[in-house]
Amino acid sequence: MALFEQIIWNNAQQIAATYPTAQRSQYQAAATTLRILYWDWALVTTMPDPVNSSIICVNSPHGVMNIVNPLYTYTFHAQPSAAEFPPSDGPIAEYHSTGRYPSSSGQSQPGLANLQLEANAQAIHDATYQLIADQSNYAPFSNTGYTDGRGGSYNSLENMHNAIHGLVGNGGHMGYIPYAGFDPIFWLHHANVDRLFAIWQAINPNSYTTAEVDAEGTFTTAPGQTEDVNTSLTPFHSDSVGTLYASATARSTPPFGYTYPEVADWGVNATQLSSNTRAALNTLYNPSGTISTRSLINKRDNHSAPYTNATHYEYYVNLRVP
Repeated sequence: MALFEQIIWNNAQQIAATYPTAQRSQYQAAATTLRILYWDWALVTTMPDPVNSSIICVNSPHGVMNIVNPLYTYTFHAQPSAAEFPPSDGPIAEYHSTGRYPSSSGQSQPGLANLQLEANAQAIHDATYQLIADQSNYAPFSNTGYTDGRGGSYNSLENMHNAIHGLVGNGGHMGYIPYAGFDPIFWLHHANVDRLFAIWQAINPNSYTTAEVDAEGTFTTAPGQTEDVNTSLTPFHSDSVGTLYASATARSTPPFGYTYPEVADWGVNATQLSSNTRAALNTLYNPSGTISTRSLINKRDNHSAPYTNATHYEYYVNLRVP
């Protein structure tokens, strides 16, 4: 995300410098503070209006004009080869542009994707809030691979992330791991995942990744190898001499020069930041205090707690009426 933002930022500086003299300083000032936008799908689950139109009106260096909306779709230049997009991947390998809930011809249908998102809005909102408000342990909070002593698995940030990919994609690029990053909304989505993680980190500063065995491995890590906070995050370099980032050196946002509205992390200690961020979380996602939080998290981690063997069910009903 930081690397992508850096590229966008550099391009913005170049574009701002091409505006007419009377407007140039205004656009250069805006470009200096530019950061990737985030789509807060927990608050407003449907996709933002600016990503839903194929054409958008902008004030360009050459005046006001309509242009192809770069947030709507990405067109491949040129069409990837069969080696890059194997035919075995199905129709998606043949689409010339990215699509959300695509038609049989591969045309994006954002209206249908938004109906899917809207139908799941309450569940997404409540599950996201309860996850951040309740879960204080990094392992179950962060990923779908966590299981407790009973073999159960639970909601996680990765799970919420996956749900958005599936609802937006629905046969389109966001629904396929090798293709998802080509859809421009991928970056707005992942910026929000980063934001939710930053909120959780501020509330729970003492919980972070622990040593775990990577059963599947990566391009640079053999299956079965133990990884910890100091494992290199290839291929991401932190300097010009090739030093690689690790989880320990990429733990917080300040070294990258940004934060989020809910995480005002200057002039306060960790305890104050935790309290302030939790208050911001409640104000944003539970202003009326009507969404109950549960103590199930502690029961997952403490097998001597009452009702440890009880099964918990959570139901959501979404109704659409004319």
